Amino acid sequence: MIKKITSVFMTFLVMAALVIGSTSVVFAADKVDDTVKSTLVTTAEGLTDAIVQLKDEEIENYMSSGDDFTTSAMQSWQTSKDELGAKKDSNGETTVIFKDDQYTVTVPLKFEKADANFVYVFDSQGTPTSMSVDVQYGMGKTLQRAGLNTLMGIGTVFVMLILLSLLISLFRFIPNQEAKKAAEEAKAAADVDKAAAEAAQAKAEVAQKAAETAEAEAQKAQTASEAAQAKAEAAQKAAKEAEDAAKNYANDAEAAKTAAEAAKTTAENAKKDAETAAKAAEAAKDSVSAQKDLAEAAAGAAKASADAAKAAQANAEAAAKAAEEAQKKAEEILAIL
Repeated sequence: MIKKITSVFMTFLVMAALVIGSTSVVFAADKVDDTVKSTLVTTAEGLTDAIVQLKDEEIENYMSSGDDFTTSAMQSWQTSKDELGAKKDSNGETTVIFKDDQYTVTVPLKFEKADANFVYVFDSQGTPTSMSVDVQYGMGKTLQRAGLNTLMGIGTVFVMLILLSLLISLFRFIPNQEAKKAAEEAKAAADVDKAAAEAAQAKAEVAQKAAETAEAEAQKAQTASEAAQAKAEAAQKAAKEAEDAAKNYANDAEAAKTAAEAAKTTAENAKKDAETAAKAAEAAKDSVSAQKDLAEAAAGAAKASADAAKAAQANAEAAAKAAEEAQKKAEEILAIL
């Protein structure tokens, strides 16, 4: 069976090479000769029919053949055949495209589970270089595969993130002298900043206490100033009262002095009257005895007048003395003020 399939492969390849080789000189750019196209279509369809009928053991044997095209074709079919199932029918016309000095032949087929395109690439001499199976998934299958791919991608990303997180978490077990030194320096700087902050706070508290003390002293000074002002006002009032009292004492002294002078004048007048009475008594002494009683009475009156004059003089002297004392007190009060 293997020899038969191998001979079929070789027959198709030789036919394609002969036809393409004999007509290669008549190709225009990107145009395919009908004969060459027919040959390529026949070769590709024949290879496809032969490949889809292969069993797993035969595929394994072809994969170990050593031919690059055969190996790649078997690998592509082996990875896709379980998704496709058994062949049902053709799914349209086989197309041939010539571009970049090579032919691309696409053979569409229908399978039980999905459609697929067998894509062959031939060089300009008609030698096949590769074959791939392009599975045409339906919308549901496409969405399913897309969802699976998305989940796989997201899962892969999360797995990688978890692994990276674990790897990063293990960094702490790796000794890092520079980081340790930087951490120590940062800690020392933080301690210095903390000490500076505490010192600044202490200075602020001292300044606040000083301000409070100054405020208290200012209040005390204000209170003392108010008390001194009150004392000054009281002293001024007392000085005014003393001045008024001194004026009153001075007035009283003047009045006492005036009274003393009046009493002195009265005493002098009384003395003069006494002297006059004495003279009258002397004159009347020589009178008759009738007048003796009158003289004695006059003498008694004169004596009484003399005593009154003496008393008046004493009162005048006391008043003068009181006036002098009042004037001294007034002068002392004025001197104090």
